[in-house]
Amino acid sequence: MPTRPTNHRARGLARREALLRAAVEIVAERGVGGATHRAIAERAGVPPSTTTYFFSSIDELILEALRHFTQQRVAQFNELSAMLAERQSEPAEIAQLFAEILCAAPQQHEVAQFEAYLDASRRDSEDREAVVSILEAFEQVAVSALRQNGTPNPELVAPIFVSLADGYGLRRCALGHNLDPAPLAEAFHRLFDSYAAVPPGDPYPGSAAPTIG
Repeated sequence: MPTRPTNHRARGLARREALLRAAVEIVAERGVGGATHRAIAERAGVPPSTTTYFFSSIDELILEALRHFTQQRVAQFNELSAMLAERQSEPAEIAQLFAEILCAAPQQHEVAQFEAYLDASRRDSEDREAVVSILEAFEQVAVSALRQNGTPNPELVAPIFVSLADGYGLRRCALGHNLDPAPLAEAFHRLFDSYAAVPPGDPYPGSAAPTIG
């Protein structure tokens, strides 16, 4: 028979999880500026004081919510990377599967992510660190995918990979509906092939030499 402390802890974890989900929903609907303790607690179905019990500030709650769902997506990508590496998948398959997962992500999570990016642009460098950590988590996933494809110096290419994915995700958010993952998969595949053939930093064939003066 479960003990009272165990039940209490389980209840607390459930409330915290509800607050994290509610924070993402509110940020996606109203932006970071519209996310208040009261609004999030009401959406989560808990007393208003619950937010301050778990989080010292509204910023901490919002960033923890984004970290929480980022970690879930990163774990999903890492599982995919391990599976693809085990069966030595071709670049086209790697590109296709990554594109499908990105295009199937909950749209609310993507909107909240971009809202956090914009909010970070208005803050000083110290306050941006949490958002930077979200970007870095996705870049590590990209490094794994690029390394499987034999891309030299994947750490240099990963930000481009993530920027391409974010750009497609932003378009999806703006249009308000899901997009076909095929064009994104093709773009990933082309990126894989081009950087595998010409390492980052090497002159690209046909590119014009910079002029001086």
